Amino acid sequence: MGRITDFSLSDNYSKYEESNSSQVSTYQISQSGNKLYVKWFYQARNETRVFTLKYRVEDAVTVHQDVAEFYYKFLAAGRPKTARALNVSLKLPQPADTSHVRAWMHGPLFGEYAFEMGSLHFWSYPLPKKNFLEVRVIFPPAWVPSANVYSNDYKRDQIMAEERILVGRSNRLRREATEKNLFREQNKSKAKDANIILTVLGLAAFILLYKRFGTSHPIPFRSSLTSELPENISPAIANYIYSTGQIGAGAMVATMMDLARKGYLSIEEKIEEKKVLFTTVNKNIYTLKLHREKFNLSKGELAPHELDLVDFLFNQFGEGTSEINLDEIKNSRSKVLKWFTHWKKLVKSQWGDKPIFDKSSVKGTIYCVIISIILIAAGIFTVIRFGQAGLICLISGFMLFGWSFIILRYTKEVKLLRTKLIAFRRYIMKYEFRVNRSDLQSNLEKYFIFGIALGVGQKAIKELIMAVPDYQSRTFFPWYAGAQAHSSPMGLADAISSMVTATSTAMGTAAGVGGGASAGGGGGAGGASGGAG
Repeated sequence: MGRITDFSLSDNYSKYEESNSSQVSTYQISQSGNKLYVKWFYQARNETRVFTLKYRVEDAVTVHQDVAEFYYKFLAAGRPKTARALNVSLKLPQPADTSHVRAWMHGPLFGEYAFEMGSLHFWSYPLPKKNFLEVRVIFPPAWVPSANVYSNDYKRDQIMAEERILVGRSNRLRREATEKNLFREQNKSKAKDANIILTVLGLAAFILLYKRFGTSHPIPFRSSLTSELPENISPAIANYIYSTGQIGAGAMVATMMDLARKGYLSIEEKIEEKKVLFTTVNKNIYTLKLHREKFNLSKGELAPHELDLVDFLFNQFGEGTSEINLDEIKNSRSKVLKWFTHWKKLVKSQWGDKPIFDKSSVKGTIYCVIISIILIAAGIFTVIRFGQAGLICLISGFMLFGWSFIILRYTKEVKLLRTKLIAFRRYIMKYEFRVNRSDLQSNLEKYFIFGIALGVGQKAIKELIMAVPDYQSRTFFPWYAGAQAHSSPMGLADAISSMVTATSTAMGTAAGVGGGASAGGGGGAGGASGGAG
């Protein structure tokens, strides 16, 4: 096949010009060997556009001893988009008829061709992406006396034999496709009915599984707000239970603050000037200090996860020092992350081997997940074989997969603890502590620490501190040394909340988890409260 010449391109409205500008109504063309690549640019919206390509192919015909052969691929495979319609009109040097001309079309099974008015017409509606369309035509050699490409071989019988094989294969595939479509049409309604039945059975199975395994345990606590905290649990365990078995930065920060409340740690704030471009800004620097003498005398009273936190901060990370900069923690992500993985196991060991969810509800959830997978598989199979009828099972299967986790049911102990913790968190978030100031004064530190563990947010922490009378507010945080004297509860609240935010960010960023105490919503854990009864 020779080179392409006299190329032109047009649509319903205009003729396109060759250009590298990529502007509308232009095209780019390149030729390599037997391949021609054309890319054109147009602007259209909600309309049908017909593109007409015209060109001359030099030496397109090979003349054998007994027949002339035109064998040409009009569109190659590998196109990324489907062509809605493709029409090819082929005019031979003499009027074409079936007595002198034989033609074959290679491409999609539904492509067709016909002899019309002395010409050959080939078409495919549509031409799917990645499909090709090529044409092979043989006719008398005398029709092309000026041809340049000759062969000394007799090719007619060989070409006819090759095409008989291809025609037989195409007819077999076409017959199989027809039978498949007929089977599909005949059984489409049955497939739809089967999908409806499977969906109903799946939903019925979910309802039965939920009633048997997912119904919530009755507990002796119904209040939506409470100022009482569950007894004998640490802030880290509160974070663990509230977050449904997950442990975040709030657990670390709350444990750190609790150690400060007990007198083992203190936090000092300093303000440093830092040049940024052409100005100077103030930066708050927080230093964590360990009171080693008290710690060494009383460390037997601390839980393993509390001891491990102190050991990591001041012995492993701080290399034996009694003071560390919180910014240094934030900048040592890999080291903190490795330790945090180990620390989470210590917190869980404090809770023991007690499960979060009832084993029976876990089993029910697994059963429901298996049923949802069966529905999804049935839906996929039906879509492939029968079309849209499979969407019934497919959609219901995905819905059932999500609903499966509603069956998970907390153990009675965990249900009671979480309900109390959620009620306490709501008590802080709604500022109910303002009503009973005397209760707040005796429990401020606990509210503060457990609020951090439950992720109540910076605004609630500030309101909590500001609710204490002016003359008492500064006495509740002897372990915190601010960079400047705070003469009002608001000033102290701003300083304390900024310190909590900085600590949460440093610890959370380094450990690869959310800040927890500074997040303001605790959304992840809050979402979990609706997932199990």
